[in-house]
Amino acid sequence: MTPDLYEQLVQSLRREPLPLSKLHALAADGGSTWSVEQLHLMLACMDGIELQSTGNDDPVVRLGQRSLQEELAEAVLDVVRAQGRPTPAAQIIQLLPNKFTTSVEQVKKLARETRGLKVIGPGLIGLD
Repeated sequence: MTPDLYEQLVQSLRREPLPLSKLHALAADGGSTWSVEQLHLMLACMDGIELQSTGNDDPVVRLGQRSLQEELAEAVLDVVRAQGRPTPAAQIIQLLPNKFTTSVEQVKKLARETRGLKVIGPGLIGLD
């Protein structure tokens, strides 16, 4: 399971919870050679993933509650993608949804810690 494929599965789960068999089919379509059992074990060990038994052998997989930091990281990533170029951290703050209160330093720290983002020069945030 590659990190990119895992991210594609998470994106699918953001849209809606899926049965494990459907998620496995998506992984296989993406090139994974993992068995259903291997995928089930990995998902059971991941933070932020919930497996709900449905009475049959096909549990429903859903994302758990995300932290505010995870939501902020996703919002910053969305802003940078939408801009299509490296963007100053101060401008990112202005473009974030109103529910987020943050600082330039926090956005730069988040960019250094978030997969898919990077800090360029003194304060531009770009895609990694």
